[in-house]
Amino acid sequence: MKKIFLIFVILIPVSMRAQTPAWPDSSGPTSAGCYRLAVHPLTEAPPLRSDMSLSTLLGYIYLDSVMRTPLSDSQWAAFEAIQSFDSLKDILKYIYALTAYDPVLLAEYNRDAPYINPGYWSKPSPVLFHMEEKIGSVLQSSGDTTQKMYLTMASYILHIKVIGVTRNWDSMGHYVSGKGTPQSCVEALILDTIKGQHILTGDCEFLHRIKSGDGKTLADTTPGDCFHFDFNPITDKSGNNPTINVLPSDSIIFAQNAMGWNGVVADSEYIVFCAARYFDYDGTYSSFDITPIMGGQGGIYPVNGGIVSDPKNNWRLGTSVAIGDFETALKATISKIQNP
Repeated sequence: MKKIFLIFVILIPVSMRAQTPAWPDSSGPTSAGCYRLAVHPLTEAPPLRSDMSLSTLLGYIYLDSVMRTPLSDSQWAAFEAIQSFDSLKDILKYIYALTAYDPVLLAEYNRDAPYINPGYWSKPSPVLFHMEEKIGSVLQSSGDTTQKMYLTMASYILHIKVIGVTRNWDSMGHYVSGKGTPQSCVEALILDTIKGQHILTGDCEFLHRIKSGDGKTLADTTPGDCFHFDFNPITDKSGNNPTINVLPSDSIIFAQNAMGWNGVVADSEYIVFCAARYFDYDGTYSSFDITPIMGGQGGIYPVNGGIVSDPKNNWRLGTSVAIGDFETALKATISKIQNP
């Protein structure tokens, strides 16, 4: 493993000068759907920042090394031959550091780095995906529950309080003629952060409507305080392919295990595992939205009276777990990833 790992730790000098970006594969404007959060596009590759941890800095530097000098067939063959997680755990550590720092920054780097840095031979995304796929395969073959990969690939893991939910339609979808795909749009306050250093948030839309008993506003916020995400209410709760039936009036008959319009409701708490998804670049900003990761371990866990509901016992902690115990268990697994 030492020989293989050295491939990823060659420190090649990097250029930090901003260059004129070009995104030749940008699409046209997306539909409104739910929330589209604007982000300033990437201007340097690798995108090193002063507040990054050592693991995050090294993760970007290692990727930069690989993207400047492609691995040979023999090097890739040696990597593919690895069957022990002990030989891959250091790579997982750096991948986790990249996703935990800022998944949006990583997404832009994965997509646009070669358009900014002419020294790159390709986009980083296929290389990183190949590493992730290999690690996941080794974990699964060794009998691991794949929780490590799920925690690593989640953009944000948050304990939230929902303050508003609206129903909308994504006109780019094709489930209902003339309307598109149904979307449930959620606005929330973050109560605790399990994973996420730079979290993509937006202005609060519903908070001024929430009043305490004496008529005063329940909480004061500044611009950008609210966490927004959306989900497709026809999606199966376990993450399987969505199914839908539509009446002549365009009303929806949800499948028995579908999330439904009320899969998330206002004035309730949840633990959410979310992914930040790139949508478009309009010439000035990149646009992202955030959605729960419904497959595998499940993406949304209700919290009632301080108890987390995990009906399928995905996390092997029981179907009803005290919120403190649930978060502590997740953070313990994360600590093992960060300190292999």
